Amino acid sequence: MSNTEKILVFLGIYVAAIYGISGLYFAGECDMTNLTTRISTCPPGSCCCYDADNVPMTKYCKPISGDGGPCYAKVFDWPASCPCPSNMTCVPNVQVATWTSEYGRCRN
Repeated sequence: MSNTEKILVFLGIYVAAIYGISGLYFAGECDMTNLTTRISTCPPGSCCCYDADNVPMTKYCKPISGDGGPCYAKVFDWPASCPCPSNMTCVPNVQVATWTSEYGRCRN
């Protein structure tokens, strides 16, 4: 792990401790190759994601949403978000004849 990655991990843990954020695991070794490796290289109930806004790209394990949890509806395998569990569907927040929201909620 490079010094930059170590600093990012430290800052992430520091911010999580201050704001009480739980369920976010920094995992520089999680695998973004495909959806199977994104899930298998993280703790149970989470998947490997990355924040495209950060340079260098920071990979982390993010919890998979449950019923009513947030999801990205437009693309199934969006790298900054976990998909819904296999028994749920990502339902867009807004869907009209001419436009569909990219964001949604996991539903049975």
